[in-house]
Amino acid sequence: MTARDLDVSLLMWDMRRRIDHQKLPEGKIVVHFQYHDAPMERRRWWLVFDHGEVDLCLIDPGVEPDLYLSTSVSTMTSIWMGDLSYGTALQTHCLTLEGPSELRSRLPSWLRLSVFAEVERQVG
Repeated sequence: MTARDLDVSLLMWDMRRRIDHQKLPEGKIVVHFQYHDAPMERRRWWLVFDHGEVDLCLIDPGVEPDLYLSTSVSTMTSIWMGDLSYGTALQTHCLTLEGPSELRSRLPSWLRLSVFAEVERQVG
């Protein structure tokens, strides 16, 4: 994909659809996503998990986030598609993730990858 193909709205809605509800922590969890390269009106997103329900917000839900995730749309798309691991993105500082260590370590288990992450892609 090229930068022109990336759509942060589509990415966030797709990620919302792939939440593993059975692996979510108990209670209410808010994850704030910030994409520094997205259009200004689409830079900040919140996923709000509350007892099995998931809301995606473009407006601050008024609850202090438990996790803060900051990255570029291309980095998150690469993670989402399975081309880049969370660990590598964190180590290379392409992704920052702040919050309690238990939530940081569990995020990849409930924020599952795209259904296409397992599909082998053909090169050129």
